Amino acid sequence: MSSGAASKQVFFHVGLPKTGTKTFQAMLQENKHALDAADLGVILKGPSTKAFSRVARSLREGDGFAPWLRYKLRRAAQDLETAVRQIPQGKVIVSYENLLGWRIENLYRHPYDRGTRFAVDTLTKAFHAHDVAWIVTTRNAEAHYQSAYSFKKKQRGEASSFDEWSKRVGRYENLDTLIADAKAHWGARGHVFSMEAEIEKGGLWGRNILEVVGLDDLTISNLKPADRANVGLPKPIVPFVDLLNRLDLKKSDRKAITGMFLEIWDATDRGETK
Repeated sequence: MSSGAASKQVFFHVGLPKTGTKTFQAMLQENKHALDAADLGVILKGPSTKAFSRVARSLREGDGFAPWLRYKLRRAAQDLETAVRQIPQGKVIVSYENLLGWRIENLYRHPYDRGTRFAVDTLTKAFHAHDVAWIVTTRNAEAHYQSAYSFKKKQRGEASSFDEWSKRVGRYENLDTLIADAKAHWGARGHVFSMEAEIEKGGLWGRNILEVVGLDDLTISNLKPADRANVGLPKPIVPFVDLLNRLDLKKSDRKAITGMFLEIWDATDRGETK
């Protein structure tokens, strides 16, 4: 096992949001000891990744050329590199779908050059002593768009109609351009996967990512899968949640009632009463 200060292989798994990232991260947490033994350290959402993400988001959604923001981003990248260097394993996966500042609110509205390119370049420079790779899972842009809207309804209390929301967040077609630009920028260091293709393959969710990281088949086959996380709303339930979100309720109450809707949906065999 490598010493904490040694050069490492670092894999930045950066989303996309709504492509099974939470399920993959839950699996990493569930299998921490096995991954440690396989010489793979894991960094998920935490102080160092959130600090970088906050500034990257500000660059993406605000003034991408503000010198003070760029300075803060470089400092955050250095702090993240320090956190990675302190991990004893020789390989480290940093998995956080919002790391590059990507949020549903800006994925479809802003191009790759709006903040994201600088965020990637800043991390690359901070990690110059390491062997860095980039990993992203994408999906059909229109399906992603629908899933994002469903997520906003379920988790964030989105009360606007789909058309109103669409006008605010931008066109779903822009997502394909964002990923194409990311792929071109990353070059040979980048790995772009299709969510639909991975679903069709079946098996452990995230196996493709672990193969890129270099885990062998035996190690992967012994990992425990995680339950699906952050599953979107079934379409028949959306109108009811839409009405709920228009009420003046506390967030905790709204989420509890939404959860009750989902429990009823599952209890009736997904809407098919017996």
